Amino acid sequence: MRRLAGLLLAAAVAAGLFRPPAALPVPLRLASGVAALVLLCCAAARMAGHLAAGQPRAVRATAAGVLAVVLWTLPAAVAGNAGALTPYLLRPLALSLFLLTRLLPPRGPEGPGGPGGPPLSRAERAVFAAAGAAAALLVGGAVWAQRLAPPGTNAYDDTSYHLSAVATWRAFGDLRTIVFPVGDASPAFYPLASELTSFALLSAADPSDVLARWTELPFALLTLVAVAAIAGKLGASRGGQLLAVLAFASVPRAFPQLALSAGNDNAVAFLTCASALALLVLAESPSLPAGLLAGAALGLLAGTKYTGLLFAGACAPLLLIALTSPARPGGPRRVSLLLAIGGAALLAGGWTYVRNAVAAGNPLFPLPLPGLPGWADAARSGWASRPEAAIDPWRFLLARPDRTGALFPFLLLPAALLAPVAALLHRGRPARERARDVAVLALPVLLYLEFLFLMIDHRDVRYILAAFALAAIALATLVERSGRVAPALRLAVAAAFLAAALSRFIGGAPGAPPAWAIVVIVAAAGAAAASVPGVPRLVQRKGLAGAAPLAGAAAVVLLGLASARWVAAYQEARLAPGSLARLLDARTATEGATVAVAGTNQPYLLSGGRLQNRVVYVRTQGPPPLSFFDWRRPAPVPGERPRLSAWLANLGRSGARFLAVRYDEPTPEHEWTDLVPDAIRLVARGTDGDLFELLPDRLASVRPVEATFDESLPVALDEPAEGQLLHDVLRARGWCQERGGGRIEPRVFRVDGRPIPVLTLKRTPRPDVAAAIPAIGDGSAAGWEATLSSAGLAPGEHRLVVVFATPDGRWRRSPVRRFATSP
Repeated sequence: MRRLAGLLLAAAVAAGLFRPPAALPVPLRLASGVAALVLLCCAAARMAGHLAAGQPRAVRATAAGVLAVVLWTLPAAVAGNAGALTPYLLRPLALSLFLLTRLLPPRGPEGPGGPGGPPLSRAERAVFAAAGAAAALLVGGAVWAQRLAPPGTNAYDDTSYHLSAVATWRAFGDLRTIVFPVGDASPAFYPLASELTSFALLSAADPSDVLARWTELPFALLTLVAVAAIAGKLGASRGGQLLAVLAFASVPRAFPQLALSAGNDNAVAFLTCASALALLVLAESPSLPAGLLAGAALGLLAGTKYTGLLFAGACAPLLLIALTSPARPGGPRRVSLLLAIGGAALLAGGWTYVRNAVAAGNPLFPLPLPGLPGWADAARSGWASRPEAAIDPWRFLLARPDRTGALFPFLLLPAALLAPVAALLHRGRPARERARDVAVLALPVLLYLEFLFLMIDHRDVRYILAAFALAAIALATLVERSGRVAPALRLAVAAAFLAAALSRFIGGAPGAPPAWAIVVIVAAAGAAAASVPGVPRLVQRKGLAGAAPLAGAAAVVLLGLASARWVAAYQEARLAPGSLARLLDARTATEGATVAVAGTNQPYLLSGGRLQNRVVYVRTQGPPPLSFFDWRRPAPVPGERPRLSAWLANLGRSGARFLAVRYDEPTPEHEWTDLVPDAIRLVARGTDGDLFELLPDRLASVRPVEATFDESLPVALDEPAEGQLLHDVLRARGWCQERGGGRIEPRVFRVDGRPIPVLTLKRTPRPDVAAAIPAIGDGSAAGWEATLSSAGLAPGEHRLVVVFATPDGRWRRSPVRRFATSP
C-alpha cells in the first residue's frame, strides 16, 4: 500500500513537470504541487528514520519536519544565490529526493513513546478526546472563516517583508531582499529560512499565494508534535504528552492567530523545541546521525530569525551535557560530533550569516558589533527611548489573556517557574538526568529573560512562543511527577482546557456555530469513552490500517483537483475593491509591469493577483537605482539626503510603467509628483493611495529645479490642535519665516496624504513669534492662516500635513496633525 501511495503521488507530480506551474490548469497545478510537498515530506521522513533510529514516533516526526525544511531550503538557497530560483524547482526536486531516499534501507523499529504507565481511564479518554476535538474545531473553524482572507489579515509583517521577499525572488530569480526606505530597513539582512519555506508553498500553487499566506500553520502543528516528543523524553506518559499538547494549544496567539500567517514566529517556536529535542536525543545516545540532526535544527533556528541565535544560545547547557555524555564503544569522538553539528548548522541556516559577512562586512548586520560596520539605531541602546522597548515584566505576561490564553496565569506560568526547581530537587534521579531535566525545564524562564534584556521590541508575545511551548512541557512534567494524583490532575487540566475552548466558541471565536461544535465535542468524548482495546487489533486484522497511506495519497490528489473553485474564489477576494492594488491589477492583469512604490513598507499586494508585477523601490539618492541587498553590491544605506534629480533619473533606469504612492508615512515622493505632472500623470485614486503612470519620453526630458529638504527651516502648524473636532469649516493656522527674515510659504496642504484645495490663504502678524525667536526679525508677516476645502472628507479622524517651501527650492514638512470631522 505504501508503494502504491508513493506511485500515485509521484504520478501526480510528474504530470505537472513539463510546463511551468503558472501554465498548468488550476486543478492539475494544485494536485501536482501539493503532491510534491507530500513527497518532500516523505523523503524527509525516510531520512529521519535513519537519523533518529530507534526513537519514538513523535521524535521521528519532529526530525522529519526539520529535514523537510532543510531538503527544500538548502537547494533553494543554492539556486537563489546562483540567480536560478524559480517556482518550477519544487516538483523535480521533490520527485528526485523521494526516489533517491527510496534507495535507503528500510528504517529501524520505532522506540517506545514514553514510559507508558497505566492506560488512560475511561473518563480521561473522554475528556482528552473532547478537548482535542475542541482544539481542532478552534483551528479548523478559523481556517474555514479565513479561507478567503487576503495575506496580512493576521500579521502586519506578512505583506511587508515576509511575502514581499518571496514575490521579489519570484520576479528576479535570486535572493535579493528589499531595503525599505519607509519604516525599518533592517529586515533586508535577516535570515531567510522561513521565507524560503513560503516560496515552497507558493511554488505548489504558483502564481497563487493561497498556501504561502499560511506558512506558519505547518510549523504550529509541528510544534505540538515536538512538545509531545520532549515531554515523552522527560518521562511523561501518553496522557502527560497529550496534556502538554493541549496546554500549548490553549495559547491563542499561536492557535489560531499567528498559525494563519506567513511570518516566522511559530517556525522559531518549532525549531527551538526541535533543537532541544535533538540535543536530548544526542545526550541519550551520542552518534553522528544524532549530531547531524541537532546541527540541522540549531542551524535552521539561527537561519530563521536573529532571535534564533539567542534561543540557540539558551540551549548551550543541553549541548554541553550532550557532548559530555559517556561515549558508546565505537562511537564518535567529541571533535567529530562538534564538526558534524557545526557543519550541519552552517549548511542548514548559517550561510545567511556568511552572506552578510561577505556583502555587508558584519555577519549580524545591521546590528553593530565592535570594530564592524552597523547601524547605531539597530542596537538595543538605540531603541531604549522608543515606546516599543518599554515593558512591565509581569503585566506583559498577565494583562493580555486574549494572547496568552485563560490557562496561562494559573497553570503555565507557575509551572514554568516551579518545574526547574522541582527537577533540581528530585533526589530520586541520577545527577546527570537531573541536570538534563533542569536544562530543558529552565528554558521558558531563560527565553523570557533574553526577551527582556536582549531584545528591543516588547510589544508582543509572538517573539517568545517557544517559551509558551516549553512551559506547557513544564506543566506536564509537574503533573506527571505528582504521584497518585497525576490522573486526577491530568483530568482537571484537560477539563479546564475544554471549558476555556467552549467559552471561546460561545464568546464568538471564529469557526463553527456553538451548537454544532458542542455536538462534535460530545460525540468525540462518547466515542473515546466507549472505545475498547480490541478495536485497533480489529482494524489491523481487516487491513484497514495498511490501506491508510493509499487513501491519504488519493485524498491529496483529489483535494488538489477539487480545490480549483476555492482558489478562484480566494483570488477574486484577495484584492479589496477600490484599493490601490486592485486598480493597478486592472491595468496589468494581462501583461505584468514594473511598478515603483513609495510611501509605504507594504508593497506585497501591488505584485498583483497573479504576482505578475515586479515591484521595486526607486531610490531617491545616487546609484544603484533600486533598493535591494544581495551578494554582489554594497547595501544601500537609508538616511541619505533625498534629491529630486536622482529620483527622476533612477525612475528612468528602473523601467517602471507605474508609480504607486501610498500615504502610510510622509516621503519626498509625495511632493515631487506635484512638481512634474507632465512626466508623472495621475491615472487613478484608490482608497489607500494614488496610481500614477510614468511617461518615459517626458521623464527623460525633465530638468527640474532641485528641491532640497531642509529640516532647519523655522515653521509651525498651530491649528487645528491635536485631536480637535471640527464641525464645519477646515481652518489651519501657524507661522513660518527664516532667521533673518527670509520668506517661507505654506505651499501644499495634504489631508490623509492627498493635496486638498486651498480656499483662502493670507499672511498675518505674529509678534509673539518674533519675541520668542528674535533671530527671525520682523514678525509682521510671519504668520499664516488658511481655509481649506472639506469637500469629500468623511466623518472621522484625518491627518493634516503642511509642506513649506522657500523661493530657492528648500522645503520642509510639518509634523502630522490629527483632527476629526463631525457628521
